[in-house]
Amino acid sequence: MAAAGGPESKGARLAGEENAAQRLRMERESRGWSTAEVARRMTEAGCPINQSSVWRIESGEPPRRINLDEAIGFAKIFDITLAELVGPSGGAVSAKMLHLFEIFQEAANRAQDALDAMDTAESALYAYADQHQEAYEAIDEYTVSLSIARQEGRLPPQKSERRHW
Repeated sequence: MAAAGGPESKGARLAGEENAAQRLRMERESRGWSTAEVARRMTEAGCPINQSSVWRIESGEPPRRINLDEAIGFAKIFDITLAELVGPSGGAVSAKMLHLFEIFQEAANRAQDALDAMDTAESALYAYADQHQEAYEAIDEYTVSLSIARQEGRLPPQKSERRHW
């Protein structure tokens, strides 16, 4: 490392700032936020910054430097630690992957809830048919059409054939 004020340190950007700029972009894009949205959220978090400053941190030549208050604000709005913000980009990839896993798990949970609701409705239908014998023929026709739809991939598999998340 060059001595303070030496030729290598003049205008040099620390790796942590480069990492923070990359992480900022990754976190922003993974949430579908614009630079204006980041600026708005930073202002709400008590660290006012404008949209062009966010863009210059991510993409400027030379990049805009990040002060400590801004770093704390970015960590707060993205719900990450300062270490995660300034750490190597490998952590950012892992964070994005974790975020995608969370999205997938939420979708899987909603899908399971829907499948459970289908099972409940099916049980209620057969309970009704047990009390109304004339309904069995209509139920049989309906279940045949469901089987065809399942075979064609238009409906999820039956409970016994489902994978569990």
